[in-house]
Amino acid sequence: MTTRLVILLLALLLGADDGTDEGRRGNALYEAGDYEAAASAYRAGLDQHDGSEGAVYAALWNNLGLALHRQEKYEEADSAFQRAAVAATTPERQARALYNAGNNAVAQDQLESALALYRQALITDESHADARFNYEYLKRQMAQRQQQSSSATDPIEPSAFARQLKRRADEMATNRQYEDAYRLMQNGLQQDSTVAAFRSFITRLSDVAQIDSLNS
Repeated sequence: MTTRLVILLLALLLGADDGTDEGRRGNALYEAGDYEAAASAYRAGLDQHDGSEGAVYAALWNNLGLALHRQEKYEEADSAFQRAAVAATTPERQARALYNAGNNAVAQDQLESALALYRQALITDESHADARFNYEYLKRQMAQRQQQSSSATDPIEPSAFARQLKRRADEMATNRQYEDAYRLMQNGLQQDSTVAAFRSFITRLSDVAQIDSLNS
């Protein structure tokens, strides 16, 4: 699954809309990895803008959402992407904002919301390949989980070792060490079959680790 975030390059936009220069400065800071400073530049561009519409205005909101997402300020990023989608001047730009909002939902483990946002992006722009891939991937994953959940008739009682392993993996996940947490649980399965009691947790770690590696 890919969660490549789509930045709108204000440097390619023509015209004298207020906020363009700050947007370009924000893009440079974003590309340099200074997401906090980039967010400040995008906000400055929005403050300078003389309206609530137009390509520059929508792009500033979209890119602000990306900078906030990179800082893990997911709720603020949600709001920014929503503003970008509403202000977008073309279906393609609206779909990009919706796609980015979907990735932001995935980062919060809000998979139902992510699925709806990817679907909305595809309705807006059916040629959006990344949105289509993510929509189909999530739909398959959620169906598989539902099937596994409904077929689990004999729950496994985890051993003390398995529970301790789960606590360690939870701590790693809290620190965004998803790949390390996944490997820990996988190794634990080889030592103690009752670690399988946390199969859904292990599956989620695998999914998030894959997403995080593509998003880094």
